[in-house]
Amino acid sequence: MSEQTEKPGVSPQSLAVTLGVDSADGLRVSGGMIENFREGWAVRIMPPGSHRAHFFERDGFAGATALCGVVSSARWLYGQGNYQRCSRCEARQ
Repeated sequence: MSEQTEKPGVSPQSLAVTLGVDSADGLRVSGGMIENFREGWAVRIMPPGSHRAHFFERDGFAGATALCGVVSSARWLYGQGNYQRCSRCEARQ
């Protein structure tokens, strides 16, 4: 079975340049796409609007469930980047 790997993600500084803003302060960016996801800290990018990284574990063929109960498709999980961690997941890890 293939190892879980994370592709490189965008940095807050390069995102600030792309968006044409003066500072990267306050910009949240996820890490890169995670291939062969099994478990770990990740940000769910779909649906948009995630505010925290959760500790997900693979659940069956395509699903993943966080320790706090959040459910996602494994293909929509990206690296934690500079997102804050979910306090409920941290307490259960």
